[in-house]
Amino acid sequence: MHAAVAFLCAASAFSVRWLRYPFLGLNLLMGTATVTHSNHYLIDVFAGLGLAAVSLYAISALARKPLAGQVRALELSSGHGAG
Repeated sequence: MHAAVAFLCAASAFSVRWLRYPFLGLNLLMGTATVTHSNHYLIDVFAGLGLAAVSLYAISALARKPLAGQVRALELSSGHGAG
């Protein structure tokens, strides 16, 4: 989880230019500290990165797909829905 949160924080801050490198450095340190100072193995960090990557993919896929209720409401408001 530590690595997943670190990766998600770095990814979310990457679009803000002045936050990009401070967040990247801080979260690289957190990922390293997870192995060196906690009871985690390196595979835990890679699993967290995988979890974060799947989460980012799922969120981006959901953001592109309109919800069925929203589509129906848009059809009705534009007058194109079946009466």
